[in-house]
Amino acid sequence: MCFTGPACITFTPLLSVLHEEAKEEGMDFEVIYVSSDDNADMCLQHMNKKHGDWLRIAYDAPQRQELKQTYGVFAGKEQSDFPGVARKSGIPTLVVISQDGKAHVLLDCDDSKVIKEMQTKGVQYLEQWEQYKW
Repeated sequence: MCFTGPACITFTPLLSVLHEEAKEEGMDFEVIYVSSDDNADMCLQHMNKKHGDWLRIAYDAPQRQELKQTYGVFAGKEQSDFPGVARKSGIPTLVVISQDGKAHVLLDCDDSKVIKEMQTKGVQYLEQWEQYKW
């Protein structure tokens, strides 16, 4: 799951490219976009401009808030929406989950080391999570 918003100008396009390359190479890799945009229109604009062919949790769907609460990943401006929830990471964050919903990787994608490693390794970077595929 990719928790992002409009400020994710480096990571989101990079993940989009990796997602497309992975599909071209026959890798079983999907991204589910969980928005932290301010409204549904911003969510759609961001999705259309910055993302590839990703799955998306609808902006108004209750699952969007449930996922943020479950994994503790949301924008700082959203903290008041989740009283009592420990924020594990902000946006952008990539959460790699297994079929049972367990989070195995919580990757802060504002980290320049993460970005550099993704750029250097390309789709090989994604192979480290193959053990969690559904």
